Amino acid sequence: MFKHKNKGLSYLELVVSITIGILLTAFFTITVTTAHRNNANRAKDKIEVSVKTARNNALSRGSENGWVNFYYKNNKLYCYIGKELDFDTNKPSLTSADQKWELVASNVSKFSFDGVELSDGLAAGMVFKQSTGEMKGWKFPNSSGQPLHTPSDGYKVKIDVQIGNRSESSLSVDKFGTCK
Repeated sequence: MFKHKNKGLSYLELVVSITIGILLTAFFTITVTTAHRNNANRAKDKIEVSVKTARNNALSRGSENGWVNFYYKNNKLYCYIGKELDFDTNKPSLTSADQKWELVASNVSKFSFDGVELSDGLAAGMVFKQSTGEMKGWKFPNSSGQPLHTPSDGYKVKIDVQIGNRSESSLSVDKFGTCK
């Protein structure tokens, strides 16, 4: 005569629902973290290839083509291999016909070059010597007319790229253009 109406979840149903939610959250977190780590490693690999290409250009085509320039804009990192760019008087044009900028990584939350974190819209570059392929030096923004920062023996330029909040990848370039 009296009908029992089920209202709400039983204890078992509640435990199963919470467990499923925890498992889905863990899976999503691991997937996103792995994707960011892979993107950071891919960015490091692209930077390494760009540095080696600039060094090879210096040896084969002359030091004016031995520049590798990095431009950080709107959470994206771009790279241009070729001549030195004057970032102080004019900002690089990503659509310029004579400058072929390549996208290295997107969703970049931090880019630092030799310990200097570049803010949005700034760039840095390094150049290699024509005769030996050794690193001749590097430049930061607002350094026009100033000499290059030159590496001493045993010195390495450290390039850091952070994708998202946690995944960071570093690359060290020594005086001889060797990347580690």
